[in-house]
Amino acid sequence: MAVNEATSSQTVTFNVGGKHYEVSISLLEGYPDTVLAEKAFMETTSPIFLDRDPDRFAYCLDYMRDNGRVNLPESVTKKGCSSRTWFLWLYRY
Repeated sequence: MAVNEATSSQTVTFNVGGKHYEVSISLLEGYPDTVLAEKAFMETTSPIFLDRDPDRFAYCLDYMRDNGRVNLPESVTKKGCSSRTWFLWLYRY
């Protein structure tokens, strides 16, 4: 598991397109069949690099934190955060 050793906390850091996101292990445990959980539990180093849009990743985390709901700002279209976005990060393919 790629737990943050510097803080000895139960978090993992994802480096998404150069932006770092610290995510609680408990959040990922709530979504065990996702790409994010798989990477967090399989990788041994943190941060875990994901070559994706960091702004959209933030919405993905909001989706997970808010039980499948997310509020998008007017500047982001639903198409921009389509089901494909969630699929790439949330579900193994």
